[in-house]
Amino acid sequence: MAIDLRGRGRSEVTGAGTYGWRNHARDVLGIADAVGAPSFAIIGQSSGAAIAMTCAQLEPSRIERLVLIDLIDLAGSPDQRAAVPVVASVSRLGTVYPSAQAAIALIKQIGIVPGWDEYWDRYFLYELRDVDVDVDVDGDGGGGGVAASSDRGAVLEDLGYGNAMYWPGPDAPIHALWSTITMPALVLRARQEIMPGFGFILPAAEAERFAAAVPSARVVDIDANHFTITTHDDSITAIGAFLRAS
Repeated sequence: MAIDLRGRGRSEVTGAGTYGWRNHARDVLGIADAVGAPSFAIIGQSSGAAIAMTCAQLEPSRIERLVLIDLIDLAGSPDQRAAVPVVASVSRLGTVYPSAQAAIALIKQIGIVPGWDEYWDRYFLYELRDVDVDVDVDGDGGGGGVAASSDRGAVLEDLGYGNAMYWPGPDAPIHALWSTITMPALVLRARQEIMPGFGFILPAAEAERFAAAVPSARVVDIDANHFTITTHDDSITAIGAFLRAS
């Protein structure tokens, strides 16, 4: 089961002050209740991995296994250069484009997804919605366009939550989550920079520090960047083997 977090994709936009990792984690646990899953494995990427760890903090007995994919904020010391393409990606939210093709062309131009294929067309088309506009966005007199369904305010609130609480340095409070990870955990780290010259969301030294602090965790490097790591064959193989292990 894949979940659109509140304020993302096709889930409800709930307004300022309703986001943050703990609220998202409570939503995940609530969905598990609704589908009758007293215990389950959880996979989270980037800040979604922080939400997965928060689920383990809130109800550790329910989380059988954790898969943490290129976890942003892992040790409070991300490569600051990596924030540039992240901000560029977030900046598109709320913008109205004349067509889906125009919206996707901009994402391609940013360059965060090398080796673009049909999967990424489907991925980004999924969150686009039709909107009515009062201005001319394509030179034909106006009338409509498309925009991302994910809410910029929701994403910025979550980024601020991470920045304010979990990025101050080596003593970042996110370390308090580490002690709650007693279940088996798999960390997949992107070996390629998020974009050439812009560093890593999860630097190698921070992944090693996490593995040393969490005995139940194993780190696997994947030859992909922060975005393409989810579709890499090695990731699929590693996750499948991890989830099937007894």
